[in-house]
Amino acid sequence: MPTIRSRHVLTCLISTIALGCVASAQRAGQPNTRYLEQKNPKTRILDGEVRIQAWDNSRQRGQKQALEIDRWNISQAFIVFPMAMRSSSHETKKATGTVEFDDRDIKTRFKMEDDFPAGASYGVWIVEAPKGEKYVAREMELSTSMTVTSYETMFHEAEAMEVEWPQKDFPDVLKSTFVQIPYLDYDPMQGPYDIAPIQDLIKRWTDGNDPKTIKPVELAKWLAGNVMQHVQVTGQGLAFPQRGGSSEMFEGVQLQAPVTTAKRRRGSQFDMAMLLCAVYREVGLPARIVCGYGIEDEDEEELEGILRGNADEELRAWVEFALYDERDGTVTWIPVDPARMREAGGNRMPRNFMERPQKFFGTNDELDSIVPFTFHFFPPTTVRSYSASNAPGFWGWAVFPQGPDRGAFQSIRFNLKSASVSGHRGN
Repeated sequence: MPTIRSRHVLTCLISTIALGCVASAQRAGQPNTRYLEQKNPKTRILDGEVRIQAWDNSRQRGQKQALEIDRWNISQAFIVFPMAMRSSSHETKKATGTVEFDDRDIKTRFKMEDDFPAGASYGVWIVEAPKGEKYVAREMELSTSMTVTSYETMFHEAEAMEVEWPQKDFPDVLKSTFVQIPYLDYDPMQGPYDIAPIQDLIKRWTDGNDPKTIKPVELAKWLAGNVMQHVQVTGQGLAFPQRGGSSEMFEGVQLQAPVTTAKRRRGSQFDMAMLLCAVYREVGLPARIVCGYGIEDEDEEELEGILRGNADEELRAWVEFALYDERDGTVTWIPVDPARMREAGGNRMPRNFMERPQKFFGTNDELDSIVPFTFHFFPPTTVRSYSASNAPGFWGWAVFPQGPDRGAFQSIRFNLKSASVSGHRGN
């Protein structure tokens, strides 16, 4: 350890979102450019697609068994998909989407809902059948589009290291990062995790000292380095549809509990990010997961699909912790990518790890090529989705009078292109 020093439903209706740049970095609640700068802006469009098909028995039925196909009778539905408005490395300029039932355009009301933990925002599409009628369908397709400016980040570590722990409460948005989150704190089917293995790691890494005896950034860096060398990255972390769909589609993100990653010392990049986020929150650092879709080859103007061979290189996950400067009220999210730290620097912290800046701890010249879109693997609200492997897929819906009672088949894909490319509809 470094040397000890004294030290919910639907409120904001819009059809598109236009956000300007931060006018003053010193305003309370805004990021402070003294600690983190955004550079090299690039504007791209991220299209998303969610498709679900009703249950049928075409694969399980015997020769003499009749084909059974579910039909949905929908009077009302709320479809929820993440559309992060701002992070340490991006600003969303515009967000839209459409809904189809059985390839028919459905009239919806679109809202942006931002009353979610950790500053998350979700697009919500409200479907309402004409009075006295119901939509009858066996397939739903949600197509989304986000126009985003992404940035490289440059971290001024020496200045940030001087920020002390606040003497009073964190602002509400930071307090909300400690709310119990699906898959990070509990399994939706099995309940809360026993976090003793994470607490044991923290005690070992801090020599049993109170973590708050060192300043927030120093603590965050020390813990990031320990997580980086503790976890070996294995697997791409994606589940693929068991039926239908193209090779570009995936079903969800395969996650193991952070406590499992702590014990096994191996997992996907998603698992490593979850462990670091859990460690940060356990020591009192406000933190959130960030997932984004990025271009691996900058020479490509358009990158389509998540391909089975390199999906882990395109769908990315990292962590942001919040640096709260109580003196001026600024909140600066600092990006930390432990998987890339390990890939770039090996599986052990160098001797001078704490004495010099480390790439991917704050400073990240790859983030201008990635479009962040969510802070959660599953919406922290009362919706459901469908995955044969129980892998969360970022989205969910609530259906009335009743959702599919025998499940459904789910597939998801993303498509990223330059904002200069027009006439594309993400499907």
